[in-house]
Amino acid sequence: MFHATGDLESIAIGEVKLGLVAKAGLMPKELTFEELNQYPCLAMKESGFEFDSDRLEYSKSMSVMKLDDISAIKMFVLQGLGFAMMALNHCEKELNEGGLEQIRVLDRQDQFNIDIHAFRRKLPHYGSVANYLWGGFNQLGEQYNGRRI
Repeated sequence: MFHATGDLESIAIGEVKLGLVAKAGLMPKELTFEELNQYPCLAMKESGFEFDSDRLEYSKSMSVMKLDDISAIKMFVLQGLGFAMMALNHCEKELNEGGLEQIRVLDRQDQFNIDIHAFRRKLPHYGSVANYLWGGFNQLGEQYNGRRI
């Protein structure tokens, strides 16, 4: 999308993995989409961007509570108030320690990967600060590519 707006260069510097999580033992670890919709869902409020969590099928549960803070969503999920689609790296500690578990949906895609890119307009020259910042993004990109499979 950004490349269509002008002559831009970009560097992939990271990744976010989204998945469904719930308090351990609250829900079956595997279920169908119809079964999932019987459980309360915690979701982010609309942001005004063209893409919002409100348009995701997973936020169309019978009971949805919308919040504007991802930490509050994680806190409520840990208390057993329902499931949420969250950045798995945001709740990695809780997943590893067993407080949360990832929920798998048998008949729908339930995990999504999103690349994070740094962008800049292609210009003939940049100042020292811009070059320094872009050099840092290049280092992040090299580290990220080293971890990519």
